[in-house]
Amino acid sequence: MINTMDPSVAFLIKDRNKQSYSVSVPNKGPHGEIIAGAKFHYQKFGNKNDIWANGPPLSEIVIALFVSKSDLDQGIIISFKAEYFINKRLLKEPPRFAWVLGGWGPCSQTCGRGKRQKTVACFDTHKNKIVPRKFCSLIIKPYLESEPCNAYSCNFYWVAGLWEPCSRTCGSFGVQFREVYCVPQSIGSVTFDSSSITNISDPWNYMVSPSKCGGMPPVTARPCNRIPCPVDWNYSEWSQCSTSCGTGFATRQPRCLAPEGELFYSCGPPAPPQRRTCKGIHTRNTNHLCKHKRKRKPCLGDMSHHCSIPILGKYCKFSGFRRVCCETCSKNQLSHIIQ
Repeated sequence: MINTMDPSVAFLIKDRNKQSYSVSVPNKGPHGEIIAGAKFHYQKFGNKNDIWANGPPLSEIVIALFVSKSDLDQGIIISFKAEYFINKRLLKEPPRFAWVLGGWGPCSQTCGRGKRQKTVACFDTHKNKIVPRKFCSLIIKPYLESEPCNAYSCNFYWVAGLWEPCSRTCGSFGVQFREVYCVPQSIGSVTFDSSSITNISDPWNYMVSPSKCGGMPPVTARPCNRIPCPVDWNYSEWSQCSTSCGTGFATRQPRCLAPEGELFYSCGPPAPPQRRTCKGIHTRNTNHLCKHKRKRKPCLGDMSHHCSIPILGKYCKFSGFRRVCCETCSKNQLSHIIQ
């Protein structure tokens, strides 16, 4: 009902498929229009406008009222009353098709405070499955709860999360990552900025599409722990004995081997080569070249107290001196081998 002298108004009726049918008023005499399978009638009685239909429509109907700005400026009072009738059979028998409430639908606005509404579906109780909503009666459709949503500002900026642990402890391939989020500058009564990043403990709860944040986002990866990997010295195989007959020595060289898949490493200070005594592969019985060597008499000790004088050690290369100072010369030779 519209309480005014004679306002210029119009009704707009929409079905679920967004098809529009308009009924203009004032209108002389009854007026009818078939909309969504039901014939809607309109008639004006004084300052009251009536719209009614016999039988339920096949889809949801939205009735909107349009009033001119001039009438709004003058001031009008609009009241609304709806009446409907239900078949007694619907009240006695449980319907095969029933409405079931779902979760929240999408928000009407991406920012700046919008509105969202509970979703509803038509359920076939005989086949236990969702069916098109036209099978459910619009008369018993439940009230759909609504609530505000996306009540934050439409200004957005980048927020970077904490750095993850480094992927390596050393070498040339260490890298660490972090997530970045596009969040609104204010959420409700709380306003964020880059200095309060640590106050956002769960920015993923507020993130929006990255396209809403301008400029380049913060870096998401950086190198870390780019230091040489410590490696132990490794030695080669022992060399052949320095002599084929009797006692000689063998050596092996230190090597700094790269770890698998890594080129940035260090073994630390250089390691010395290693030496050890060895026996030749031939004897006097297996090779005639060894027969000319005289069998040495066992050393029973130095035959002179002058043998221990260090400066005389250089004469151990002479066989005569070695016979006299056999003990001292043996010690000198062993110390050279160990070194």
